[in-house]
Amino acid sequence: MLLRFSIPIVCLFLAALSGCRLISGRSDEVVLAPTEVGTPEGSAVTKDIGPAGGTFESVDGRLTLTVPQNALNETTTFSIQPIKNTLKTGLGLAYRLGPDGKTFTTPLELSLRYDDKDIEGSVAEAFTLSFQDKGGSWHVLTPERFDSANKTITVPITHFTDFAFITRFNLRPTQAIIHPKEHQVVELVIDCPQPGRFDKLLGKSDVCGSVSFDKFEWKLSGPGRMENLTSHPGVYYTAPDKKPPEGFALVSLTVALYVTDLKTLQATRIERVVAAKIIIIDRGYRVSGQNSDMTYSGVICDLAKPFAITGTIAGSINYKFDFMPMSAAGGAFTMSGGGNLGAGVFKGHGSGTYTIEGLESENPRIVTAGSSSGTGTAYGKTATGSKSGEGDFKLIPLENTECGGG
Repeated sequence: MLLRFSIPIVCLFLAALSGCRLISGRSDEVVLAPTEVGTPEGSAVTKDIGPAGGTFESVDGRLTLTVPQNALNETTTFSIQPIKNTLKTGLGLAYRLGPDGKTFTTPLELSLRYDDKDIEGSVAEAFTLSFQDKGGSWHVLTPERFDSANKTITVPITHFTDFAFITRFNLRPTQAIIHPKEHQVVELVIDCPQPGRFDKLLGKSDVCGSVSFDKFEWKLSGPGRMENLTSHPGVYYTAPDKKPPEGFALVSLTVALYVTDLKTLQATRIERVVAAKIIIIDRGYRVSGQNSDMTYSGVICDLAKPFAITGTIAGSINYKFDFMPMSAAGGAFTMSGGGNLGAGVFKGHGSGTYTIEGLESENPRIVTAGSSSGTGTAYGKTATGSKSGEGDFKLIPLENTECGGG
């Protein structure tokens, strides 16, 4: 299905952006704030195209330039240089088309192919291309064709400069991993237009400054709680005190936009839902401690799932403790292993139960109760032994991403 847009988004959020503006310079133009000029990201490619016309692709195959027949009077060497995309809502790379500043009486076509990753946190109907002027401002172009089946947007261009792929809004992040009781900010990033002629006449220096961000209708599905940010569109999410059975929550926002058919000038209102998935995992722990001659070590990413701890004697005799949780509060364990020390060879095994203590305190730990037996062989003689008792494994909360958390 092909749609023709009058502009990429006529009015983005119907309730919140009541001051949405269509005018900046020309009546059909949106101009975004200036940014720095993008620096090269890889090598440029070139191609000679003459009056017969032709097509030309960027190295990554994402951007295609189409030159219609008879658009040129002579053969011209065209170039496409990938550059850094400096726009706040930019997607992927931007591109520098050359010869820089060259103009065309007959419009050329610039097509960009998007993918599923680009759509994360946005909607395809919000995509377009923009070009940077000599002052650094970005002019949002009107898509001539939008092909959702082939995931391409096409705009007409009449001069060469830097072009960037953008979305008019983006939800960030679209996925986050946090621990119980931790927080996550989910933001809707909008690249606001610069004030236009009528805005300046009305004394509006910041078109987005009058937007009431608490009017955005955010929705929380799942555990935890959230509150709206007041400084910009977004929410402050707080995870529940304990990891929930479902393991995640969804923060979503319904956005509304109009797309207009240029032939009939009929606008169609479209609603789309964008969402962020907040994954809640138990905090990971590093194990330490010592019991007699044995030193404990290991990393536990989830106390509610099977985990293992290593016990080492003199750096050469290693035992593995396998823990099988019956709940997050405890379960059963087995132990086995051995090794060489001097002329001796040692083996051992054991089993028992364990409990988790002090998770809400500054000194969480695993306490084991069980029995073990072992054998030792040296100089042709073998000795056996057994013992019962308790073990104490200290748990040190992890503060990094070793277990995939934030």
